[in-house]
Amino acid sequence: MDAQVADPFPGVEDDSAEHAESGDRDEHQGEHPGQGVQHGLEATRRILTGASDPPRVIILTTSDLDDLVYAALSAGASGFLLKDVTPEHLVSAVRLVRSGDALLAEATVKTHVARILAKLGLRDRVQAVVMAYETGLVTPGTVARST
Repeated sequence: MDAQVADPFPGVEDDSAEHAESGDRDEHQGEHPGQGVQHGLEATRRILTGASDPPRVIILTTSDLDDLVYAALSAGASGFLLKDVTPEHLVSAVRLVRSGDALLAEATVKTHVARILAKLGLRDRVQAVVMAYETGLVTPGTVARST
């Protein structure tokens, strides 16, 4: 008996053979030709573009570069995790994103916070809060708006 499975992502082409033959490999894709960063971002865009009920997408990668995180979220991904995530955290992430929330890997968040603090010349989050009050970004008695 021959079984056929419909393409779950029509219009998203697998170009792995092309990349394997040409040697054209993204520096972040490791040992999986055609499954590199740009391929995953383009697949995310195509999957989400024009869908009446778009699925939620979680990007799994080995890199937490600022540009990659921004590109993934700009492409419409609901989550961004590093591939070394534990199975339990991955399951939790899928449940969280399915419920409508977005997420970033804890290590990614810590990296970005550290970079922001360094750029501002601050030693920790407490100094960031003080700076926010001193510059008028936050005023006493204001309540954060939820989005």
